[in-house]
Amino acid sequence: MNMTHITYFVAAATLGSFSLAAQENDVTYQAVSKSIANLEAELGEELFVRDGRGVSLTPFGSGLLEKAVEVKESFNELKAFAAHEARRRKGSTVIDIGLCIPPFCNDAKLRRGVERFVQTGMERDVHVIQCSWEKGLTLLSADKIDALVTLGAPPKSSGCNVSAIGTVPAGLITGPNHPLAARDDITLEDVAAYPVLIDQRFDCFFDEMYPFYGPKLPDVRLSVDDSDAFHFQELGLVLTPGVPTLGIFPIGVMRFLPELETKKVPLCVVSIRGAKSSRCRAFEKFLYASMLNLMSHGV
Repeated sequence: MNMTHITYFVAAATLGSFSLAAQENDVTYQAVSKSIANLEAELGEELFVRDGRGVSLTPFGSGLLEKAVEVKESFNELKAFAAHEARRRKGSTVIDIGLCIPPFCNDAKLRRGVERFVQTGMERDVHVIQCSWEKGLTLLSADKIDALVTLGAPPKSSGCNVSAIGTVPAGLITGPNHPLAARDDITLEDVAAYPVLIDQRFDCFFDEMYPFYGPKLPDVRLSVDDSDAFHFQELGLVLTPGVPTLGIFPIGVMRFLPELETKKVPLCVVSIRGAKSSRCRAFEKFLYASMLNLMSHGV
């Protein structure tokens, strides 16, 4: 068993597809399939049920997933810490940023996009890691990252310095064949006819969105076991930060609600109170200027 096996297993289990897992990790379908087969042979148990729609976890696979996610997160933390410390020892000016988002299809593409965006604008190297709010706060407190970016305001009890840089609208992701996908204008009344996922793993975003939309929608899900069934059989929608230009939803369509029916989400930069580094200040200043520029162009 190695981290490649674990990484591909978690991706396939989370996304419900070997193809999407391959796309997420920039490898071939065959590489993912072979890695999973090798892992199953080593464990002596089947991890997935294969069918025409994709893959779903066996009971053994479900039991393994929770531990596998923990192992993957710990390994990613270890890599990030090692790289961070090596750069600091060499006097590097690399900015380490934690991005509070849950795992999803193409999340690696989002991280790379954020890195390119900041590197181009600041002319400095940047390293972005994906983390939950709790994990990110731990890394920030241990000086393993320079700043934490959240979509939604962090808890006031965190004791952190929080700078609200701007806002982004909430968007709704539909499957390509969803009845609402062909419509440019949709309302809450339209949306209320379908189940809506407000992913509780989305930390600060969930805390902003659930109190606002939960009472307005009759069928709100906090998690889904089978994403394919949710999208294609139930015609479910996913509430998400509305950033369509990132192109991170290859099989989905983003739609927006009217201004009076939507809630904008604050984009925040979080640092430890009284210990904001020069790297964090530079990043915060750049992000604020970038948001002002975007808003001035009506984005």
